[in-house]
Amino acid sequence: MSAIETVQKAYAAFGQGDMETLTTLMSDDYVAILPESMPNGGTFNGANDFIQNCYMDNRLGVWNALKVAETLEDGVIVFSCWEETGGGSVGYLGKYIYEKWGIRQALISDITWVTEGVSHGKGVAISMRDSGIPRKSYVRKIIDIATKNMIQFQLEVEDAGGSDGNSLQKSSYPFDWCFVGAPEDNVHTPNERVHKGDINEMVRLYKVLMKKL
Repeated sequence: MSAIETVQKAYAAFGQGDMETLTTLMSDDYVAILPESMPNGGTFNGANDFIQNCYMDNRLGVWNALKVAETLEDGVIVFSCWEETGGGSVGYLGKYIYEKWGIRQALISDITWVTEGVSHGKGVAISMRDSGIPRKSYVRKIIDIATKNMIQFQLEVEDAGGSDGNSLQKSSYPFDWCFVGAPEDNVHTPNERVHKGDINEMVRLYKVLMKKL
């Protein structure tokens, strides 16, 4: 295939949303630079196993929620703010969805860190604890659902860090919650990196959980 034919095929695949074909046409070390003014702007490195860019935490958590929304029939998707700076919006959002719909179960769609016990390419991370401790029976239920549906996952156990789940735990409302997200390295830098397989397993698990929980 000539260079011109390769470019034409790449444009056609992109226009059809065929990312699998587009990936096969890219070199392993390609760099794509999209204007920062675009919703998905930034610098993306590599074609095969990883997505590398700034603000993956928490662009990917939002993207995951939007993918789940495509097929969701019963449930509420909440986009919260200010979790990184403390005193986030989840307190009053939790109050609203509990009082309006009686919802008592929550999943935290966010990105966690690659650590000694959590690695790239081993599936979505299900957090058993961080600085907050979710109810064991709820976490066990999530693990059982993931296992029965043959979703690749790994368990995260930390004694520090946290998420919007901490705010739910400290609220006066009886929420069960669990952090479920893909791991990244180069955290809080312009080069945050996440394994594509872990992203896919994250979406798969959320879609199942929103039906089964």
